[in-house]
Amino acid sequence: MYNCKAIKAIFVVLLVCFVTAEYNEERAQDYMYVSALVYCPPVNLTANQCGAATISTNKRGFVYLYSYDNQNSKNPIYMSIFERNEEKEIVVAFSGTITTKQLINEFANSLPVAYDIHNVTDALVFEYFYKHYSETFRQGMLGDLQTILNKFRYRNYKIIFTGHSLGGALAMHAIADAIQEGLLVNNKAELWTFGQPRVGNQEFLDAFVSEIDQYYRVVNNKDIVAHVPPCITDLKGGCLKKGLFPIFPYHAPTEVFYTNNMTDHVVCSHEEGEDQECSRKLNNISVDDHKFYWGVEIGNYFTYEEEIEVNENRKAGDVIEFTSE
Repeated sequence: MYNCKAIKAIFVVLLVCFVTAEYNEERAQDYMYVSALVYCPPVNLTANQCGAATISTNKRGFVYLYSYDNQNSKNPIYMSIFERNEEKEIVVAFSGTITTKQLINEFANSLPVAYDIHNVTDALVFEYFYKHYSETFRQGMLGDLQTILNKFRYRNYKIIFTGHSLGGALAMHAIADAIQEGLLVNNKAELWTFGQPRVGNQEFLDAFVSEIDQYYRVVNNKDIVAHVPPCITDLKGGCLKKGLFPIFPYHAPTEVFYTNNMTDHVVCSHEEGEDQECSRKLNNISVDDHKFYWGVEIGNYFTYEEEIEVNENRKAGDVIEFTSE
């Protein structure tokens, strides 16, 4: 006679192993490097003149296809599209916050606005991220992505959206838009972000997140940007999804929470985006933890001459400080 309890326990263990095995740290590091590359101005990127970022991404098989920018020399934001043929991937990557002025603008313009690209009831998003995506990158990104996906050779390619900081928010807008435009019906779609801020409310997330094949939001320990705009907290310190306020900022699952200079990590809840056993449990925040992922200073990596291997386990203080104004 079978021991039903034992069988059930084994099944649960196997199920947990299967779910958490989906996160692949090596792939995450690959997308971290390409997220660092897109901080490099397109004129340098197209000429393969982005220092260590060029070395790291060339080694990993990323091939440049297209670039766009917001044509603002004081507060630049870039987007580039790459292909990676061995892995059968198209990668859409966005740069993040570069200047202090940009960061101030992000906070100053974090007002909720209606998500009106698509008719999603009660969906609210933050103005700064939404405006930059819809006014700067949307038309070019959708057009080029459609051109790429119309080619027979790309019929089985995965479409990866990625970015660090502000770039993670723009990547979320891009994949949401592409899904709702029907561009990705024949391709698997994935979202991998690093130090991503909250982008909108639960109604916005509900409109598309279930259509993403994989979404991993990587957070380095006390990364400050992962907690902005701030959520509305309940009495237990958790984030509320709904209430009397016009917007309840919320993260979608799945967070991957790193500690100990990114040598240890846990794949957080696949059901709950604001898992209180992950970065939500921390009471203090860090700017350095936002700038450095696996020892790489993402926003300034393209100025480095020598590649930093992620397994070197460097601390923030071991590498050059970010110097942009």
